[in-house]
Amino acid sequence: PVMGGRDAARAVREASLCTSALIVAVTGETGEEAIRRCLAAGFDAVLSKPFRRDELESVLDMDAALRQAA
Repeated sequence: PVMGGRDAARAVREASLCTSALIVAVTGETGEEAIRRCLAAGFDAVLSKPFRRDELESVLDMDAALRQAA
């Protein structure tokens, strides 16, 4: 890869490409600081590995509810 996930998310958000796209970080990093870095880079949600299916479903459900309310 040419860039890491945080750089890629930041580039997508800064370029206004797919502004409505849901970008979810799936990372081995844990802790509040890692989550803050991901969110600051433009991710909408962060899942730590290994994640459970219900965690992903929850993120997708929240995104769907927000889109429906808009």
